[in-house]
Amino acid sequence: MAASLAGIMGVGKGLPPAVRCVRAGNPGPLTGEGTNSWLLGQGEILLVDPGPDLPAHHAALMAALAPGERITQIVLTHPHADHAALCPRMDLPVRPLQDGDVLQGSWGRITALHTPGHHPDHFCLIGPGWAITGDHVMGWSSTLVAPPEGRMADYMSSLDRLEATDTPLGLPGHGPVIPDLPARIRALRHHRQTRATAVLAAVRGGHNQVSAITAKAYGPLDPALTQAATANCLAHLIDLAERNLINATPPFGPKAIFSAK
Repeated sequence: MAASLAGIMGVGKGLPPAVRCVRAGNPGPLTGEGTNSWLLGQGEILLVDPGPDLPAHHAALMAALAPGERITQIVLTHPHADHAALCPRMDLPVRPLQDGDVLQGSWGRITALHTPGHHPDHFCLIGPGWAITGDHVMGWSSTLVAPPEGRMADYMSSLDRLEATDTPLGLPGHGPVIPDLPARIRALRHHRQTRATAVLAAVRGGHNQVSAITAKAYGPLDPALTQAATANCLAHLIDLAERNLINATPPFGPKAIFSAK
């Protein structure tokens, strides 16, 4: 069932045993082809990220269950609406997570890893040889880090934490299965370091407002992505100021004036 469902939902081949993915029909510039909801185990099912509040997605989740199966637990990688808005329809409480929590069931043993950055309460779920990575590591794009909710220093530190688990397979909140999760983490880290270098160079070149710095550091942008790029740029600027590499007056706000040290 897992392999056929993966194909139908366009997530890709290589899903582990007892892992199913149902992709929501909410495509967009920040969600790719849609949000991935994960059904884990057999019989008594753990649902990770029910997804957006779409009746068709709720129906698809129910249809993905085998006869006699039922969802007994729900957890979230993070509470953004595209991952969590369907929760009230599920008629089950969402289990809160803390770092190091263990979820044991028909799906085996899963450990919750706190990975803030995209959201302060973001978690990855580490299973046997795989990790559900939510929006922390996605299969199609880099991650939005939008202040004040998102924080670049936390995001980079969380990449390190996830890489240290040495988990080979990534099951993201958006996009296809990530066959080499450590390589994807290294690529994302390099991407962020490259962006930070470009942002710092823009400030040192005399650009002093977020919009101008974004335009210089990012170059021409799809209009649909301008807001996200500006948010990521601000997150980099705040991080650079926190590391005492640039000045920000007033500190750390979207209207701040930035200058080189």
